[in-house]
Amino acid sequence: MAGQVIEAERDLIDRVNALRLESMRVDDPWVHAAAEVDSESLDSLSRARDTGRRIAELATSERRPS
Repeated sequence: MAGQVIEAERDLIDRVNALRLESMRVDDPWVHAAAEVDSESLDSLSRARDTGRRIAELATSERRPS
């Protein structure tokens, strides 16, 4: 029972924090521009990571005897 109460309290705190975050508004265009650039950077890093993994898989498969 105590575990359920603790979980309910955590859920309530999460919901309150989510409402607070939704109510925050940023009107600074610099913040929006930085967020967009950051998102593009993360996409590029993700593609580079995936490419690196694929290269590593290919290199590993080349070393294995057929």
